[in-house]
Amino acid sequence: MRNKVRFVVFGQGRSGSTLLVDLLNAHSDLHCDQEILNPNNFSLYNSKLLWQILRKYPVPYIRYKWLTHRDMNYGFKLMDYQTQSIDRTLRFLVNNHVKIIYIYRSNVFKQAISGIVASQRNSYVQTAQSVNDMPSLHLDPNLVKEAVNKRLKRNQRIEKCLVDYPHMTINYEEDLEHTDSQQETMNDLFKMLGVRPQLVSSDYVKTFSMPYEEIITNYQELTVALSSSGYDIGM
Repeated sequence: MRNKVRFVVFGQGRSGSTLLVDLLNAHSDLHCDQEILNPNNFSLYNSKLLWQILRKYPVPYIRYKWLTHRDMNYGFKLMDYQTQSIDRTLRFLVNNHVKIIYIYRSNVFKQAISGIVASQRNSYVQTAQSVNDMPSLHLDPNLVKEAVNKRLKRNQRIEKCLVDYPHMTINYEEDLEHTDSQQETMNDLFKMLGVRPQLVSSDYVKTFSMPYEEIITNYQELTVALSSSGYDIGM
């Protein structure tokens, strides 16, 4: 019998990873968990210490998840902040024949804004059945600059580690943002995972259906402030 494939969806939050996981799960031969090391998963235990231990030593928990899904082509989502050592964790995964799917966004400006807005509105994902436009808000340009800087530094750290490991790269804007490009992207991914092609789709939609120009009252101010400071806002 063919060995079951193991894989991980890896990157930063607000990169389209939830959409990608949903598309993977739409394939009848694949099962992909969301963030198995998300600290919110352990809130019932009221133990910050437990998550800190798992973040430092994720291997036993990952092995446990593999064991409980040993009869499946199994993967999970891993965000960069959920492991204390990205390099050590990636090395462990690759040494155990795990296929790495790296997902990122080109437009770090919009990614940073997405994170801020989602956090302030406590709304991170939506489906076509749960679209809910949010009230407008005002963002401090310095807060946005700080968020963009942090995202850029995290990208550099991630990409420096990935140089040493085989992986498939998914760019959100080019490969997933528009539904007409999703199937081709997923076909390439299915081939990489060694499963048959299959038509897939997702009910997930952008967290905020309104453009940021309508959600953020000072959006123009933000674009001017960041552009004048040398940031690429990717408009």
